[in-house]
Amino acid sequence: MQTAEKWLSRCFLAAFLIAAASLLLRSRVCAAASVLCIFIVLLKHRPKHFTLWLAAACVLTRLLAVLVLSPPLSSDFLLLHNAAQGILSGDLSLMSREYFLIWAYQTPFVLFEAAVLAVWNDPMAMKLVNVLFSSGTVVLAYRILRAYVRPAAAETASLAACVFPFFVTLPTILTNQIVSLFFLVLAVWLLISPDTERLRIWRFPLAGLSAAVGNLMRPEGLIILVALLVWALFKLLSEPALRKRVLAGMLALLLVYFAVGKGTDLAVRASGINLHGTANEYPAWKFVLGLDYNAGGAYMNSSVTTMWKQLLATFDEEYRPTAATSVLQKQLMRENLPRSAAQWCDFMLGKIDFLWGSSALYWVTQHLDKTSFVTGELVELTEAFDRGLFFTAFTLAALGLAVKKRSADELLPFFVVFAAFFVFLLIEVQPRYAYLPQIFVFMGMGFGLDFLAEKFGGAPENSAGADTPQLPDGDMQTPPKKDVRPGKRRRRA
Repeated sequence: MQTAEKWLSRCFLAAFLIAAASLLLRSRVCAAASVLCIFIVLLKHRPKHFTLWLAAACVLTRLLAVLVLSPPLSSDFLLLHNAAQGILSGDLSLMSREYFLIWAYQTPFVLFEAAVLAVWNDPMAMKLVNVLFSSGTVVLAYRILRAYVRPAAAETASLAACVFPFFVTLPTILTNQIVSLFFLVLAVWLLISPDTERLRIWRFPLAGLSAAVGNLMRPEGLIILVALLVWALFKLLSEPALRKRVLAGMLALLLVYFAVGKGTDLAVRASGINLHGTANEYPAWKFVLGLDYNAGGAYMNSSVTTMWKQLLATFDEEYRPTAATSVLQKQLMRENLPRSAAQWCDFMLGKIDFLWGSSALYWVTQHLDKTSFVTGELVELTEAFDRGLFFTAFTLAALGLAVKKRSADELLPFFVVFAAFFVFLLIEVQPRYAYLPQIFVFMGMGFGLDFLAEKFGGAPENSAGADTPQLPDGDMQTPPKKDVRPGKRRRRA
């Protein structure tokens, strides 16, 4: 009888867990619970060589996605790929089409893709490169964060970014976002990570170079640049002793950033690959579209296509906007702008929800047969986990910012997120465009987790701000140099 009762109890437990899973896996609670469970485990157990294990986990998860998912080349991704193939074969005809003349800033990425395809002429080559750059971005984010929060907080936040479905699956798309973000995060790592402290003033020009490369791959460097300028201002106000170093460093950063951009533009023009260099001949289009109330600030309906054709008809023979373009642009914007305060609120909230609240997995799941029960369920569960994990990260990031005064270095990830938030209120949005700020949201997540550990778990043996912390993966972090002048005390990060 006892044996029968034992088996019945186990069967009931299994049935109840299946019932609970069928409900919880469809909700966002599952992601939040997973984060907290991993955090609790890492608070009690110190993994060794975490940087290495994180890199391996990132590569494996992304490699699995690349091998399992094969979304077809489409839209701009197909055009960029075909242009790269043309360069390989010596055919530059595609680079003379209106797309590449108006949006000439795509040229550096086309050249990069062509260089990759020259080694192995298969889309899989670019996907494998994406795997490495995507993994490297997460590792850099961890290396930045680990200096400012408890080890468990940095590890949990980086593991969350490691398995975030959008980050995992995006390498299957031949987008310019992945390589661009790596270099933009590399610029932040060069500036504020203790890993690079020995570079001293050279951190700044190297960061400028890295940010410039990221911007050439995809023109989102302005977001990072604005965040860095705000960071420098906070640094000057909070640490006046560093005034000369920060001012000289930022000047060097900006000079290198703009010099690399201008130099690349001139080189592309001189090469004949694109007579418009790396210019954006019509930056106003992003605002025309981004402030279109009827289209929700996105390229979503046929009216947008019609509007673009009308504007394109006013360009000159070299596909540059003219005075007629400006007149038509102003007319279209007057017609399409929200007309009341209520419409403005509805419009902005709609853009925020579309960019930040919607799943960006569409690009990698649109080709799947969702009428199949198994496939449909897997896609639905993945999207639920994706959104749950992102909102958990954002909630914890907001908590980490609200509960404690932060140094300029600690505030930098939040500056990037806010700069992106503001910029995308004005220009065209797609859920995929949130890729850049989302890695900084996961960095901010670490500060929220750190607060939870401080509030409920007590101060660990190796808390953030220690002078010579022994890191969990066995590396020694170089401490900031102490100010030994009389009467001066070193500020804590």
